[in-house]
Amino acid sequence: MGSDVAKGITVRHPVVILLSVNDSPFGLYDGTSTRLLRAAMLGPMVPHRLIPNAAQLLVINVLPDDPAFPHLAVWLSSKAIHPLDPLIFCDRRDDLAALFTSNCSLQTAAVLYEQSLQTILGELPPMPDLDPRVAALMKTIAADPFAPLAALASTCGMSVAGMSHLFSRSVGISMRSYRLWQKSAIAWCGMLQGKELTAVAHSAGFTDAAHFSREWRRWYGKTPSESRNPARVQVVFR
Repeated sequence: MGSDVAKGITVRHPVVILLSVNDSPFGLYDGTSTRLLRAAMLGPMVPHRLIPNAAQLLVINVLPDDPAFPHLAVWLSSKAIHPLDPLIFCDRRDDLAALFTSNCSLQTAAVLYEQSLQTILGELPPMPDLDPRVAALMKTIAADPFAPLAALASTCGMSVAGMSHLFSRSVGISMRSYRLWQKSAIAWCGMLQGKELTAVAHSAGFTDAAHFSREWRRWYGKTPSESRNPARVQVVFR
Protein backbone atom coordinates (compact mmCIF):
# COMPACT_ATOMS: atom_id res chain seq x y z
CA MET A 1 0.00 0.00 0.00
CA GLY A 2 1.17 3.51 -0.92
CA SER A 3 3.66 4.75 1.65
CA ASP A 4 4.66 1.24 2.74
CA VAL A 5 5.79 0.11 -0.73
CA ALA A 6 9.55 -0.43 -0.82
CA LYS A 7 11.34 2.43 -2.58
CA GLY A 8 14.19 0.36 -4.07
CA ILE A 9 14.62 -2.72 -6.24
CA THR A 10 13.44 -5.93 -4.59
CA VAL A 11 13.57 -9.60 -5.59
CA ARG A 12 10.74 -11.64 -4.09
CA HIS A 13 9.98 -15.37 -3.97
CA PRO A 14 6.16 -15.23 -4.47
CA VAL A 15 4.19 -14.72 -7.64
CA VAL A 16 2.74 -11.25 -7.12
CA ILE A 17 -0.67 -10.03 -8.28
CA LEU A 18 -0.92 -6.23 -8.46
CA LEU A 19 -4.20 -4.35 -8.73
CA SER A 20 -5.11 -0.68 -8.56
CA VAL A 21 -8.48 -0.70 -6.81
CA ASN A 22 -9.18 2.94 -7.75
CA ASP A 23 -8.20 2.51 -11.44
CA SER A 24 -5.27 4.93 -11.22
CA PRO A 25 -2.19 3.50 -12.97
CA PHE A 26 0.88 2.47 -10.99
CA GLY A 27 4.43 2.22 -12.26
CA LEU A 28 6.34 -1.05 -12.43
CA TYR A 29 10.06 -0.73 -13.10
CA ASP A 30 11.79 -3.90 -14.32
CA GLY A 31 15.37 -2.61 -14.25
CA THR A 32 15.17 -1.24 -17.78
CA SER A 33 11.97 0.75 -18.12
CA THR A 34 8.83 1.71 -16.21
CA ARG A 35 5.45 0.48 -17.38
CA LEU A 36 2.18 2.11 -16.34
CA LEU A 37 -0.39 -0.54 -15.44
CA ARG A 38 -3.67 -0.98 -13.62
CA ALA A 39 -3.28 -4.71 -12.99
CA ALA A 40 -0.40 -7.11 -13.53
CA MET A 41 1.15 -10.38 -12.46
CA LEU A 42 4.85 -10.55 -11.61
CA GLY A 43 6.94 -13.72 -11.71
CA PRO A 44 9.06 -14.86 -8.76
CA MET A 45 12.64 -13.61 -8.33
CA VAL A 46 12.15 -10.83 -10.88
CA PRO A 47 13.99 -7.63 -9.87
CA HIS A 48 11.45 -4.80 -9.79
CA ARG A 49 10.38 -1.58 -8.15
CA LEU A 50 6.80 -0.45 -7.54
CA ILE A 51 5.80 3.19 -7.99
CA PRO A 52 2.27 3.58 -6.56
CA ASN A 53 1.64 7.12 -7.88
CA ALA A 54 -2.00 7.84 -7.01
CA ALA A 55 -3.01 4.17 -7.20
CA GLN A 56 -4.58 2.42 -4.24
CA LEU A 57 -2.31 -0.52 -4.88
CA LEU A 58 -3.35 -3.94 -3.64
CA VAL A 59 -0.53 -6.51 -3.59
CA ILE A 60 -1.48 -10.20 -3.40
CA ASN A 61 1.33 -12.71 -2.89
CA VAL A 62 0.97 -16.30 -4.10
CA LEU A 63 3.52 -18.06 -1.91
CA PRO A 64 5.65 -20.98 -3.12
CA ASP A 65 3.69 -23.50 -1.01
CA ASP A 66 0.39 -22.62 -2.73
CA PRO A 67 -0.67 -25.46 -5.09
CA ALA A 68 -1.15 -22.90 -7.88
CA PHE A 69 2.33 -21.41 -7.51
CA PRO A 70 4.23 -23.81 -9.84
CA HIS A 71 1.68 -23.33 -12.62
CA LEU A 72 1.82 -19.54 -12.38
CA ALA A 73 5.60 -19.37 -11.91
CA VAL A 74 6.39 -21.67 -14.85
CA TRP A 75 3.90 -19.84 -17.09
CA LEU A 76 5.49 -16.51 -16.14
CA SER A 77 9.07 -17.73 -16.58
CA SER A 78 9.20 -16.50 -20.18
CA LYS A 79 7.32 -13.25 -19.45
CA ALA A 80 8.43 -12.00 -16.00
CA ILE A 81 5.74 -9.29 -16.02
CA HIS A 82 2.30 -10.00 -17.44
CA PRO A 83 -0.29 -7.17 -17.70
CA LEU A 84 -3.78 -8.17 -16.58
CA ASP A 85 -7.13 -6.77 -17.66
CA PRO A 86 -8.46 -5.06 -14.50
CA LEU A 87 -12.00 -5.81 -15.68
CA ILE A 88 -11.58 -9.46 -14.68
CA PHE A 89 -11.81 -8.26 -11.06
CA CYS A 90 -14.80 -5.95 -11.58
CA ASP A 91 -17.37 -8.20 -9.86
CA ARG A 92 -15.48 -7.96 -6.56
CA ARG A 93 -13.87 -4.52 -6.90
CA ASP A 94 -15.67 -3.08 -3.84
CA ASP A 95 -14.57 -6.02 -1.69
CA LEU A 96 -10.97 -5.67 -2.89
CA ALA A 97 -11.07 -1.94 -2.14
CA ALA A 98 -12.18 -2.83 1.41
CA LEU A 99 -9.25 -5.24 1.60
CA PHE A 100 -6.91 -2.40 0.60
CA THR A 101 -8.10 -0.34 3.57
CA SER A 102 -7.96 -3.41 5.87
CA ASN A 103 -11.70 -2.96 6.36
CA CYS A 104 -12.47 -6.68 6.27
CA SER A 105 -11.87 -9.76 8.37
CA LEU A 106 -9.01 -12.21 7.81
CA GLN A 107 -11.60 -14.81 6.81
CA THR A 108 -13.00 -12.47 4.14
CA ALA A 109 -9.46 -11.66 2.98
CA ALA A 110 -8.75 -15.39 2.57
CA VAL A 111 -11.92 -15.81 0.47
CA LEU A 112 -10.99 -12.82 -1.71
CA TYR A 113 -7.50 -14.25 -2.18
CA GLU A 114 -8.91 -17.56 -3.43
CA GLN A 115 -11.48 -15.86 -5.67
CA SER A 116 -8.86 -13.57 -7.22
CA LEU A 117 -6.48 -16.48 -7.75
CA GLN A 118 -9.17 -18.60 -9.40
CA THR A 119 -10.07 -15.66 -11.65
CA ILE A 120 -6.49 -15.48 -12.91
CA LEU A 121 -6.18 -19.26 -13.28
CA GLY A 122 -9.32 -19.15 -15.41
CA GLU A 123 -7.43 -16.93 -17.86
CA LEU A 124 -4.56 -19.43 -18.25
CA PRO A 125 -4.21 -22.90 -19.78
CA PRO A 126 -5.33 -25.75 -17.48
CA MET A 127 -3.01 -26.44 -14.53
CA PRO A 128 -1.04 -29.70 -15.07
CA ASP A 129 -0.35 -32.19 -12.31
CA LEU A 130 2.90 -31.61 -10.46
CA ASP A 131 5.58 -34.28 -10.91
CA PRO A 132 5.16 -36.56 -7.85
CA ARG A 133 8.92 -36.51 -7.23
CA VAL A 134 8.83 -32.72 -7.01
CA ALA A 135 5.75 -32.77 -4.79
CA ALA A 136 7.60 -35.14 -2.44
CA LEU A 137 10.68 -32.90 -2.47
CA MET A 138 8.60 -29.86 -1.54
CA LYS A 139 7.11 -31.71 1.43
CA THR A 140 10.55 -32.88 2.55
CA ILE A 141 12.03 -29.38 2.32
CA ALA A 142 9.04 -27.94 4.21
CA ALA A 143 9.71 -30.42 7.01
CA ASP A 144 13.47 -29.75 6.98
CA PRO A 145 14.74 -26.72 5.00
CA PHE A 146 18.29 -27.65 6.05
CA ALA A 147 18.28 -31.17 4.60
CA PRO A 148 21.51 -31.83 2.60
CA LEU A 149 21.11 -31.78 -1.18
CA ALA A 150 22.58 -35.27 -1.51
CA ALA A 151 19.97 -36.64 0.91
CA LEU A 152 17.18 -34.92 -1.00
CA ALA A 153 18.45 -36.29 -4.31
CA SER A 154 18.58 -39.82 -2.95
CA THR A 155 14.89 -39.69 -2.00
CA CYS A 156 13.95 -39.30 -5.66
CA GLY A 157 16.72 -41.50 -7.11
CA MET A 158 18.44 -38.69 -9.01
CA SER A 159 21.73 -36.82 -9.04
CA VAL A 160 21.84 -33.44 -7.33
CA ALA A 161 22.13 -31.71 -10.71
CA GLY A 162 19.24 -33.70 -12.19
CA MET A 163 17.06 -33.06 -9.14
CA SER A 164 17.80 -29.33 -9.20
CA HIS A 165 16.98 -29.09 -12.90
CA LEU A 166 13.71 -31.02 -12.47
CA PHE A 167 12.71 -28.84 -9.52
CA SER A 168 13.39 -25.54 -11.32
CA ARG A 169 11.59 -26.70 -14.46
CA SER A 170 8.55 -27.90 -12.49
CA VAL A 171 8.21 -25.21 -9.81
CA GLY A 172 9.39 -22.09 -11.63
CA ILE A 173 12.08 -21.15 -9.10
CA SER A 174 15.36 -22.82 -8.20
CA MET A 175 15.58 -25.21 -5.29
CA ARG A 176 17.97 -22.77 -3.61
CA SER A 177 15.37 -20.00 -3.80
CA TYR A 178 12.65 -22.33 -2.53
CA ARG A 179 14.79 -23.36 0.45
CA LEU A 180 15.62 -19.71 1.19
CA TRP A 181 11.92 -18.91 1.17
CA GLN A 182 11.32 -21.69 3.70
CA LYS A 183 14.09 -20.21 5.85
CA SER A 184 12.50 -16.77 5.59
CA ALA A 185 9.35 -18.26 7.15
CA ILE A 186 11.48 -19.55 10.04
CA ALA A 187 12.91 -16.04 10.41
CA TRP A 188 9.42 -14.49 10.45
CA CYS A 189 8.41 -16.83 13.28
CA GLY A 190 11.52 -15.94 15.26
CA MET A 191 10.98 -12.21 14.83
CA LEU A 192 7.32 -12.47 15.84
CA GLN A 193 8.46 -14.25 18.99
CA GLY A 194 10.64 -11.24 19.81
CA LYS A 195 14.00 -12.99 19.37
CA GLU A 196 17.18 -10.98 18.81
CA LEU A 197 18.22 -10.70 15.17
CA THR A 198 21.40 -12.73 15.72
CA ALA A 199 19.35 -15.62 17.13
CA VAL A 200 16.84 -15.28 14.30
CA ALA A 201 19.63 -15.34 11.71
CA HIS A 202 21.23 -18.47 13.15
CA SER A 203 17.93 -20.34 13.52
CA ALA A 204 17.13 -19.59 9.87
CA GLY A 205 20.53 -20.82 8.67
CA PHE A 206 22.27 -17.51 7.92
CA THR A 207 25.92 -17.05 8.81
CA ASP A 208 25.29 -13.92 10.89
CA ALA A 209 22.86 -11.06 11.45
CA ALA A 210 24.52 -8.93 8.74
CA HIS A 211 24.06 -11.64 6.10
CA PHE A 212 20.46 -12.12 7.18
CA SER A 213 19.75 -8.37 7.04
CA ARG A 214 21.24 -8.04 3.55
CA GLU A 215 19.08 -10.86 2.18
CA TRP A 216 15.99 -9.54 3.97
CA ARG A 217 16.41 -6.07 2.50
CA ARG A 218 16.91 -7.60 -0.96
CA TRP A 219 13.62 -9.48 -0.60
CA TYR A 220 11.45 -6.88 1.12
CA GLY A 221 13.21 -3.56 0.61
CA LYS A 222 13.16 -3.00 4.36
CA THR A 223 15.32 -3.98 7.30
CA PRO A 224 14.17 -6.82 9.59
CA SER A 225 13.52 -4.23 12.32
CA GLU A 226 11.18 -2.29 10.03
CA SER A 227 9.44 -5.48 8.95
CA ARG A 228 8.72 -6.62 12.50
CA ASN A 229 7.08 -3.30 13.46
CA PRO A 230 3.44 -4.29 14.30
CA ALA A 231 2.24 -0.79 13.46
CA ARG A 232 3.25 -1.35 9.81
CA VAL A 233 3.24 -5.11 9.23
CA GLN A 234 0.86 -7.84 10.32
CA VAL A 235 1.88 -11.43 9.66
CA VAL A 236 -0.59 -14.29 10.04
CA PHE A 237 0.46 -17.95 9.69
CA ARG A 238 -2.26 -20.45 8.81
